[in-house]
Amino acid sequence: NEAGRIYHLNVQKERQAGLNYITGEASANTFREVPPLRLKQYLPAAKLILLLRDPVERSFSLHRMFARFQAEGRDQGFSVAVFAAEVRQEMESKRGRYLGSSWYMDYLPAWVDTYGWDQLRIVFTEDLGDSGKLPGIMTALVEYLELPAHDYGNFLQQRFNQAKPAQMDAVLRAELNAYFSPMKRELKQFLKRELPW
Repeated sequence: NEAGRIYHLNVQKERQAGLNYITGEASANTFREVPPLRLKQYLPAAKLILLLRDPVERSFSLHRMFARFQAEGRDQGFSVAVFAAEVRQEMESKRGRYLGSSWYMDYLPAWVDTYGWDQLRIVFTEDLGDSGKLPGIMTALVEYLELPAHDYGNFLQQRFNQAKPAQMDAVLRAELNAYFSPMKRELKQFLKRELPW
């Protein structure tokens, strides 16, 4: 919701005979926590859309989400400390809770090997905020999913689950950009396209 809270709902939909249904799932964890071969075993024809965000921003956002959860009193099995201290420690150990999930090249090749590019599309989160690129992205995704064209009206300008803005220290941002630089180069080569970050 707009306060940044995530609600887990058990959503059930009555299905009528003779109608086609499309079911989707959105999770930041599937890419990192589910082995692609396991998913392929149960969903061999799935069409995947992977949203990639600037890894520095993603790591900062993930920390902020866990901090909100901690402030709400949720038991996460770990304590959230100051972002700078936590990620500097993670940079020394070469991964961790915040930085590891943003090191996309640890996971992406296995997904491509398992599903192939015909069943996987990559969209950069930053491009979704560009009103000039958004219509083309949506048209391409609708075609990829083999859905009928749709007029979204002003729906695509709406923002959901948007937390209050926060600023990261410029020195820490520079350190994180340097940390992620090798992965960004590898990702750019793997995708054979420019990255928006």
